[in-house]
Amino acid sequence: MHYRNVCALPARTDGRMITARVGEVGAVMLPIDVGHPLHIRLRQLLASCPVMSHADKMLTFLTHGGFGSDPSGKALLAGQGGRLVEDGHQISLPSPITETTGNLRWAEPPVDAFRPRTDTVLEILAFQTNPNRMRYERRLI
Repeated sequence: MHYRNVCALPARTDGRMITARVGEVGAVMLPIDVGHPLHIRLRQLLASCPVMSHADKMLTFLTHGGFGSDPSGKALLAGQGGRLVEDGHQISLPSPITETTGNLRWAEPPVDAFRPRTDTVLEILAFQTNPNRMRYERRLI
């Protein structure tokens, strides 16, 4: 399977849906009006960042798992109408069926195993929402 072998995504299928468990992979969800500028900025800074587009006008950014429960990151996302998908939850990945129906598709498909750290995505979001403030003083990437 392409998701597992090429993209190093812990994908599973039941024959209809393709899913991955959060924890092995991270997932940051944002409304499209906030997520689209973030997606553009990530493309400028990083080689790639897998992003899924949902029919309900949300974007999901796939990241490395293991972010934990940083309250400032969760507050930042909540203030933008987004959320960090909690460890242990299953997320759906685009499949030929969801791509055809438009319910879930890749805005930027994974091309290899690279995914940015969750804190990198949140740091760039924090800077975009308030350019005078950065959550972390450490290196972004």
